[in-house]
Amino acid sequence: MTAAEILYRAQQLLHMSSLWFQQTQGRGIARVPVDPTRFHFCLAKEPQLPALEFDLGALEAATDELLDGCIPGAPGTWRWLDSDEAWLKAPDTGTSWPKTFFGLISYREGNPYGDARKTWEPSRLQHLVDLAGLSRILEGAQRKRAVHLCEAQLASWQ
Repeated sequence: MTAAEILYRAQQLLHMSSLWFQQTQGRGIARVPVDPTRFHFCLAKEPQLPALEFDLGALEAATDELLDGCIPGAPGTWRWLDSDEAWLKAPDTGTSWPKTFFGLISYREGNPYGDARKTWEPSRLQHLVDLAGLSRILEGAQRKRAVHLCEAQLASWQ
């Protein structure tokens, strides 16, 4: 290693140690609940985005899976649970990832929790676009279910 690389790694170690210390002292990033009623976008009855040419018909094949809280085509069998564990439970092992400082979590192959990609993929929230699209083409109870799932998952996302 060059001297510059050693210095860089030492700085990174100090930075991570500082972040860990701040979190242990309760000075980490505060999680502030969001009140959707503060935003016109969330309360409007009329569409707030321009009409985009999505092929919403392609979603119909995945309707049952999406309304059941699953993500079609996702690695593993992730399923939405209306609890804090939804975003932490590994679909491949059933084990929950720890709620601890991110720098202390063993995520590489051989960790005790499972494949990080299978657990963290839902956190990309791409399936919420599909749920929102479904809410535009479904009616009645199915539409309400799609809207509820979209809102609940977004509000609980960690």
